[in-house]
Amino acid sequence: MRDEWTQEYVKYSNEVVQEKILDEIESMTLQDFQSLLDKHDYGELNDHIDVGIQDMIQILFEERAK
Repeated sequence: MRDEWTQEYVKYSNEVVQEKILDEIESMTLQDFQSLLDKHDYGELNDHIDVGIQDMIQILFEERAK
């Protein structure tokens, strides 16, 4: 059984790794992110992202066309 210090160290280490992963995701292009979703069988999420992108294109177009 792990002692309390070891448990805290593991918890902290896991948090650091997760923060680094989040940094990697934040720095990805949208295309790279969608490829990663496909790779891990979350491709159906891409349909929702694509719809959101198309909606945002339309919103921004309308704003800029004023």
